[in-house]
Amino acid sequence: MIIAGNGVHAARAWTELAELADLLAIPVATTATGKSAIAEVHPQALGVFGTGVRRWPTRCVSNADAVLVVGSRLAPTDTCFENPELLDADRQTFLQIDVEPLNVGRHYPVTGAIVARPRGSRRAGRRPRSTACHPGSSRRRPPALGAPRRAQDAAPLLRRAGAARGGRPAPAGARHHRAGAPARRAGSGHHGRGRQSPLT
Repeated sequence: MIIAGNGVHAARAWTELAELADLLAIPVATTATGKSAIAEVHPQALGVFGTGVRRWPTRCVSNADAVLVVGSRLAPTDTCFENPELLDADRQTFLQIDVEPLNVGRHYPVTGAIVARPRGSRRAGRRPRSTACHPGSSRRRPPALGAPRRAQDAAPLLRRAGAARGGRPAPAGARHHRAGAPARRAGSGHHGRGRQSPLT
């Protein structure tokens, strides 16, 4: 599943996003600021996910095994304040395409990433290399990655995501894997007082 954010609008990469969705036959949900990054009438378009919107896109995001994030840092306001019922690094694999290296793995650890503009990446001269971004150092600037020349070059990221689902160890010091820290439940924590599940 693809989550598209405002970065798609900033890069004017609407056509490229639609081509990727068609190529991989993969559904696309958007953040609130990424609304209409893919045409609402596109066969793969789900609409905006999160709180206060239609339930179907939110359930699809929650049930996805692998998530390719394009042009979004998945800020707390996009993820119901990091509600694990919606997105959870313990049960989902994250991949990311973003022009800003500091956004890669900023809120969720990623298995693979491409640092490039979603649109300009098609004109770059090098093919992508995967990177295992350690969540504990997610705020450090990761090494620059080669960008894909064609939409097809993003497909290996999704294939690697499937392989990563088999027993991925939790890195020490990860934001979502702190040793000795109790698992956070939906509706708990500072932002969760009285919070309704996004899936209900």
